[in-house]
Amino acid sequence: MTWTYTDPSSSDRDAIRFLIGDTDVNDQQLSNEELDFCLSEGGSVKGAAREACEALIAKYTRLVNQSTGSINISYGDRLAHYQQLLVTLRGKMRAVPWAGGSSIADKTAREEDEDRPKSVFTVGGMDYE
Repeated sequence: MTWTYTDPSSSDRDAIRFLIGDTDVNDQQLSNEELDFCLSEGGSVKGAAREACEALIAKYTRLVNQSTGSINISYGDRLAHYQQLLVTLRGKMRAVPWAGGSSIADKTAREEDEDRPKSVFTVGGMDYE
């Protein structure tokens, strides 16, 4: 398993790392191979970031807080961080409503598009003489 990070504008993998905050070489969260899998599942950088957050939530959900003497290890804060980040990333992925044919030019362009399947409904389609 490998881990690299250079410039988020140079690769999708680095962009995913940037979005989820996995940029510290001393605190590596997900391997390159795991991020590549997230990208194949998510379909886009933002989708992959969401997949990566879900994987990290699953990872930190399994870990319990530990105490030995005066040393405490708490995974709850990290888990809460990734849960909130997932909510934020999902909010950025909202679908934008779109209505086609809302202008005469748009309607005409769609009707003249040769690659668009023709509608089975037409004006006068129910006229019988």
